[in-house]
Amino acid sequence: SYEIINDYFHKKTETIDKTSWSSVFIKASSAFIASFMASIVGNPWDLVKVRMITDQTGEYKTIVRSFRTIGRVDGYQELLKGSSISIARSVVVNTVDLAIYDTCKTIFRRPDRHEAVTCFMASGISSLCAAFFSYPLDLMRTIYMNEKSQGSAQQRSLRHIRKLFAQKVKKSGWKGMYLGFMPYATKSLLYGPLFWNLFELSSRMFTKLKSF
Repeated sequence: SYEIINDYFHKKTETIDKTSWSSVFIKASSAFIASFMASIVGNPWDLVKVRMITDQTGEYKTIVRSFRTIGRVDGYQELLKGSSISIARSVVVNTVDLAIYDTCKTIFRRPDRHEAVTCFMASGISSLCAAFFSYPLDLMRTIYMNEKSQGSAQQRSLRHIRKLFAQKVKKSGWKGMYLGFMPYATKSLLYGPLFWNLFELSSRMFTKLKSF
């Protein structure tokens, strides 16, 4: 989705320099739209994943059973619980990651530098930045999704999210919002460069296949 949206906007503004702030804005906007769409689709599965990981009763043992339990205990609207945080997190992750990666790749690219090295440098920076800015949202999303609403609309309100956030800050301080950040950042630094290098490699391979 990002590539389609990004290409569409850049074709509309072909005169813009790809290293300019205008180009960065287009990339960030494209990432915002793509991540918004993806987070809506993925939220129910994130909720089920959190419930399965933290389950101590056996009611969330399988995917099908998890969906049934959520529908029976909390109502199927529970599947959208945390969607606002998921959207915010997804927007932050993808906007920062995609925009910084695309921009850094353009800046770091040289004729005498291998493309894989350029990709590794750009993706390392973008992954670390995305992890830093998104982690507090990821932490709050996990806490919020793990809390059963039991049919209460109040438990799914934005006011309740703010209450949970205030409780977390009061209990652990602002440093507590980055509790467990190092494993998260390490995962991002391993995942990001691997993902982008494989993406670039696959993209070049398919481009060559189309030319035959």
